[in-house]
Amino acid sequence: MKVLAMDIGGTFLKYALYEDENVLVSGKTPSRAAEGAEALWAVLLGLGEAFRGQFDGIAVATAGTVGPEGQIVYANENIPGYTGVPLKKWLEETFSVPAAVLNDVAAAAYALTDTFEDYFFIALGTGVGGSYVHRRQLMNGGTGFGGQIGYLPMKNGSTADQTASSAALARRAGEAGERVFEKAGQGDERAARILDEWLDDVAQVILTAEIVTGAETIVLGGGVSAQGETLLSPLQAKLDRMETPYRGKFRLTIAPDGNASGTLGARKYFEESLRREK
Repeated sequence: MKVLAMDIGGTFLKYALYEDENVLVSGKTPSRAAEGAEALWAVLLGLGEAFRGQFDGIAVATAGTVGPEGQIVYANENIPGYTGVPLKKWLEETFSVPAAVLNDVAAAAYALTDTFEDYFFIALGTGVGGSYVHRRQLMNGGTGFGGQIGYLPMKNGSTADQTASSAALARRAGEAGERVFEKAGQGDERAARILDEWLDDVAQVILTAEIVTGAETIVLGGGVSAQGETLLSPLQAKLDRMETPYRGKFRLTIAPDGNASGTLGARKYFEESLRREK
């Protein structure tokens, strides 16, 4: 089966044409998402037309909360007018092939189903995203908001998005998060203090995800996961010091490099959905 998979970002739309597990063509194009839903749809339409006749299905990973019918239940101001768009329906009616639509963090999580069986994926990026996967099932709940851990209330009325994202680390330090890690490793006391405070918030997010889901594994993704052990070791140490029944009961790890792909996860989810429907 050939599947056209697309990963919609605020700046770029990444795409890949798959034949089973093989990538035939891949690339990216400006998404025009900031211009609104109509501009984004024009990009999707153009890409679909460019590959028309070459695919048997369409799989989309997108920002926003996606409902059970592939509709955009909620999207913030990054894509104006996107809330309420019946994206799956539009794609199926336009291209006369089956389609699947899921949240971009859920897609990145679903890309890991061959590596983990029961896990909560946390993406630390511009915001904090989450998705719980159990035996190839996305556990989104009846509302579709399951796993949206970025909305988790934190101290002083803030949210996880505002305190535990890599963007939050950069705001605290006034420079890129990568530079904060680098400076802390070189003995810079200010950078080390800021990093330690940020890691406290990340550890709280991890513990909350574990308490709610009881997942065997917590997988960290997003751009900051490239820090590897420099991120993982201090987080594990903080979790080990927390006096909770969950201490030592779950594994904390980093997403395998390159595996948490939105297009890959969208394609796998699409094909798994077709199998479940049969």
